Amino acid sequence: MSSKVLIYGTEGCPYTRKAREAYGDKAVFRDVGVKATLEEMLKYSKGKRKIPVIVEGGKVTIGFGGS
Repeated sequence: MSSKVLIYGTEGCPYTRKAREAYGDKAVFRDVGVKATLEEMLKYSKGKRKIPVIVEGGKVTIGFGGS
């Protein structure tokens, strides 16, 4: 069984939307409009405030340029 992918972003961000579409059911969306979620994201991104932040296993990707 594969683990879920975390996608941190906002509802209105087109890059977050594309990442969510690309990962489909494998992804769990976390809205950084919530302060606690933003703080959680910043730990993964080492303080960078660029979205989306995608956490897949031990790998953290900042931004999404997906195809």
